[in-house]
Amino acid sequence: MKKILDSYEKTIAQLTVRIGELKDEMKVSHLPVEQLNKLRDRIELLQTEKYDLMFTAAQIRTHLGEKPLSPSLAARKTEAEAS
Repeated sequence: MKKILDSYEKTIAQLTVRIGELKDEMKVSHLPVEQLNKLRDRIELLQTEKYDLMFTAAQIRTHLGEKPLSPSLAARKTEAEAS
């Protein structure tokens, strides 16, 4: 699972860079309207993919994290620390 999470985080970083490049391209170049619309569509698609990966990565992080203690185990742990 950790390798998958690392892969997702790497892909998220790559998507962020690519989205920035496309936005810069839209600002600088004097493209025809059709090409600008295609760039906007591509940016929107990449952003959607990025957000989906971020959501999935957050779920994986939650799964990999420390599991919460049940109430009875938490009470025993508190009693043991107090002794």
